[in-house]
Amino acid sequence: MKIDVSELKQKAGAVQHFSFTEPFPPLEGEEGPIDLKGPVSAEGEAYNSGSSVVVRGTARARVVLTCGRCAKVFEHPVQAALQVEFVPGRTDGGPIEDDEGQERAPYEGEEINLDDEVRQRLLLALPMKPLCSADCKGLCPTCGKDLNEGPCECKPQVDVRLAGLADFFKQPAVNNPDDRGGGNDGPAKKKDLPR
Repeated sequence: MKIDVSELKQKAGAVQHFSFTEPFPPLEGEEGPIDLKGPVSAEGEAYNSGSSVVVRGTARARVVLTCGRCAKVFEHPVQAALQVEFVPGRTDGGPIEDDEGQERAPYEGEEINLDDEVRQRLLLALPMKPLCSADCKGLCPTCGKDLNEGPCECKPQVDVRLAGLADFFKQPAVNNPDDRGGGNDGPAKKKDLPR
């Protein structure tokens, strides 16, 4: 995804719109590659600020994820905001920081390549714990059956440390006829208010 900025650089304040739809390689996540279903699209505008080119827009993709509860593979739409300031400089030198520590991306020549920025923003927009649906029931921890397909035949497991509480709640409640909500002094009485 390359923006030709040869004309844009000629005049401060100039704006150039862009729109791309291109195939992308898998995204490199922390736990391995994340496959894309179809091309990645990006659209927005590039603005000549005088000393840099500011790119604002949106990137969209469909990614293939694994559900964090039931381990089912599913497709998930991802949308990420693009807002990057590109400054002239050597691209092999890495990001540039200004006096305030703000990171800016370098570019060389007459083109700005958005691929790395789009890739990073899509990765940041991925859910931390992917779910195939908000009400996914997950897998039975005992037999491993997908509980979205129906209940399994496993009996509920009770934590041995809490087993005594099950018997406690089976005991009938003890009624105290002397306790009418007034504490040790009997029923609560309405106090006389001064007139």
